[in-house]
Amino acid sequence: GFPLAPVVAVRAPLLAQATVLVGGAEAMQRALLALVVTVVAALGLRFTKTVAHLPTRLVATGIAALACGILLAPGNAMHHDIWAGLLATLALALRTDARWWPSLLLGLVAACLRELALPFLVAMAAVAAVERRWREAVAWSAALAVALLYLAQHWTQVAAIEALPGDVVSPG
Repeated sequence: GFPLAPVVAVRAPLLAQATVLVGGAEAMQRALLALVVTVVAALGLRFTKTVAHLPTRLVATGIAALACGILLAPGNAMHHDIWAGLLATLALALRTDARWWPSLLLGLVAACLRELALPFLVAMAAVAAVERRWREAVAWSAALAVALLYLAQHWTQVAAIEALPGDVVSPG
């Protein structure tokens, strides 16, 4: 009963493959919890380096914890958008001038999970280019190309599925 058209209505298989790899939906819910804790901790550390005023830092970390904690509702571990958003957030929290590769890899996974994270890769490449960090700009651009190739391959496979007259079509 799920729409096969347009092709972007069918999510890439990465989250389903990860679910099988970790042992099912309950394990994915625990993995989501671990990711939320990691994101909040990384944001807290980032705030420690960027926000001098302790009460402001604590409030910011608390707001991040509440915002991320909401994402732990039962069943949310199966939502691509949540994983992609948290991975992009973690990428931003971890990125430094000296250590941007982990952020790049997290951004790539986020974009492969959900195409809505592609602009994140574009923005990161653009900022690196504006700041004349050419090697990093090229790496972010390459990650964008890899994500686009992965998604194009997925969309090609979805498009090859022969739709029947009664099949559901997403309004887009």
